[in-house]
Amino acid sequence: MIKRITVSIILLLIASSVAYADVYRVVTQNLVNNSNRYLNNIVEIEGIVHQHLVDETSAGFFYLRDDFGDLVRVRVIDTKPEVNTRIRLEGVFTRELPDAVSANFLQRFFIDARNIKRAGVTTETDFLVAIESNPEDAIVFIDGREVGKTPLQQRLQNGSYSVRVEKPFYRDHSMNIRVDGSSLRRSVSLERSEIFYGLIAGSGLVLFLALGFIFVKRSRNDDFDEAGPQAQQENYMYDDHDDEDAGTIFGSEDSDVEVENKTVKIVVPSKHKTIKMLNEHFEVLEGVEDVKRINLYKDPDKPNTEYTFGRNSGDDFYHVQLKSPAVSRQQAKLIVMKNQCTLINYASERANPTRVNDVELDEHESITISKGDVITMGDVKLRFNSN
Repeated sequence: MIKRITVSIILLLIASSVAYADVYRVVTQNLVNNSNRYLNNIVEIEGIVHQHLVDETSAGFFYLRDDFGDLVRVRVIDTKPEVNTRIRLEGVFTRELPDAVSANFLQRFFIDARNIKRAGVTTETDFLVAIESNPEDAIVFIDGREVGKTPLQQRLQNGSYSVRVEKPFYRDHSMNIRVDGSSLRRSVSLERSEIFYGLIAGSGLVLFLALGFIFVKRSRNDDFDEAGPQAQQENYMYDDHDDEDAGTIFGSEDSDVEVENKTVKIVVPSKHKTIKMLNEHFEVLEGVEDVKRINLYKDPDKPNTEYTFGRNSGDDFYHVQLKSPAVSRQQAKLIVMKNQCTLINYASERANPTRVNDVELDEHESITISKGDVITMGDVKLRFNSN
């Protein structure tokens, strides 16, 4: 219990610290121009205490004038700093109640000060340079040295400086500035780079090719269906070579073919390697359109001789998808061994259990089937045969 309480306290402390993890160094114009960005976040600002405000609340307000002469309202719960004192403070940028929505910036917004420090006295050659960008969070380099991200406030002595502003997927912006006896503010608008437009164009090309591939594939499937699933299946399934144990062995240079219509989906293998067609197969009696025979295949490199039936899709070559709503998602499994074929029913009695010669099987019940047995799965009837 003590450990749990300790962990909870630690998590609360972490959460409270993360809530105000970022401190934004700003000037008043940053707050005026982008108040939503800084609202309820901690900001740092430096300037001169301009005027104390008289109010009836216990909290004290005063105006702070930054180095550009702009005013922002500050609230403190302790003693107000003296007028004409230079300070640096941190606090939460916040606003009055919604009924003050029509008020101006000074009336509506203020900084709830948390930490106030007396700032060092600046020399005559130490001036504030503010660099802003649209969009913000761009990296600023002054004379080749990275100094921070926009909006940036940097104190510089009199002189000339080269400034470069960088942001991923935007063109770099370079400029020269000269500090000459006063504070300086520069704003830059960044333009999208060729890399950004290249990525957009590349993404559009990929999307176009993908849509084209899907269209061609669907068109080929439509042509395949028009030719008749049975004709296509027979074209790939029969060969003149017989094998006593495993039926036909064949290979093809064509791609694997999906025999599919609204009642059934079967993958007819070809290409890549030799595939065995087992002697065991099913003759379609009812419930499957166009297809008259369902053959069973085996990859010589795999030991799998288990075949599933159901409304769900399944493993290529080892699953027959029967799309009728009368067939369960997982209807049955056929296990083919050298001298025995076993059928297992997976459909519950609440659905349509698998039947063998009109005898209903219990859920998970297995039965050995032989040549001529009629297997019923919902409204699909198949006759089991072996060459």
